[in-house]
Amino acid sequence: MQKLAWLLIANMVCLSMAVPVLAQQSATVPLLSSGLSEQHETPPAPGQPLIEWRRPPLLDYTIAPDKIDDLTSCGEDDFFYVNDTSQTCAPLLSMNKLSIQLDFATSEARSRLRKNRPDAVDYRKKALNFADQIIAEHGEPKWPLQVYLLSKTYQRRASIYEAWSEWDAAIAEQDKRIALLSDSKFKPRDILFTQSYQQKGDYLIAKGDRVAARTNYEESFAVNKWNAFEPFSQLQQHTEAMVTDAIFARDYDSALDWIERYLDIYKDQAALENRSSAFRGEILLNKLVAMQIYIHAAQGQEAEMTDATYLYETLYRGRNIRCFKYELFPKVIAPFHKEKSIKNWLIKIGCDESILKAMDDVPIAGVTGYREKLLLPPHRD
Repeated sequence: MQKLAWLLIANMVCLSMAVPVLAQQSATVPLLSSGLSEQHETPPAPGQPLIEWRRPPLLDYTIAPDKIDDLTSCGEDDFFYVNDTSQTCAPLLSMNKLSIQLDFATSEARSRLRKNRPDAVDYRKKALNFADQIIAEHGEPKWPLQVYLLSKTYQRRASIYEAWSEWDAAIAEQDKRIALLSDSKFKPRDILFTQSYQQKGDYLIAKGDRVAARTNYEESFAVNKWNAFEPFSQLQQHTEAMVTDAIFARDYDSALDWIERYLDIYKDQAALENRSSAFRGEILLNKLVAMQIYIHAAQGQEAEMTDATYLYETLYRGRNIRCFKYELFPKVIAPFHKEKSIKNWLIKIGCDESILKAMDDVPIAGVTGYREKLLLPPHRD
């Protein structure tokens, strides 16, 4: 578990476009520091590319001529060791060097676009050129970790297109990624597989194609439901996005169906006494159950809303229920929060007067979060 947590930081945080960590320690191979964990007294110069400020040593690494044909380590299938293995597997090293440059160029492109920098387009071109080169030279991967790097290449291209709202192109890249990962052997491939469906779903929702988004979700649910509560599974996040979109479309039946099916997975996990998965289920389900409460409250279904609220409370197993101003709960209970028994319960769990007052506006203003971001729509138009 500790290894997997570090893996998420080292090799997956860059999937959200943070600057990637580019080398890990090996028992048999000298450490090539990424430079990202070191102290830098001098910040980057204005406009200086991050890859120049913190150039990853792996980019300058070469395998000794007498070792270059030794492919013994190329069969490694755990992507936690992708940078270690690159130091002894020549085909992986050449691909990984391009992948590292792709990582930085993609991050720069997205960051500069957010800041409205005119050179964002230049970095976009760099990123897409690196991706094209990877696909041209390594598009038919022979080794497991080459499959991983190719899947990451598709994801990087998708994220570029997503940043520029080119939804069809972004969706096409995720389709390539799903096809590649569906028959891949590296470990733990399941994290990226569920993520591919989830990101494709986000793009389809952004595009406004709810029919295709539903089909994509159903496919993901069918193949990924067995690991719904495994660490870092994206199925729950995917479900939340689908339910939220359905609520905004007033498609309450679909939203409730998806919530109930996810709850059924949790019940199965609990029945199997898979305690770690069941506990994660309790943590992950809070938001979905809060949306279930909202749907019943919006339709005036007090009995169903009360049952869902009881389930929400049960999931905490004695832990303190949070009653914060910027979260879905307890605002989703409105307009039933004024009823004496419910109001007394809300006060009992720590909801102060400002939160109770904010709930008055939910039916006409919706559920808002930090900086008045609309989380769920008004109960009526």
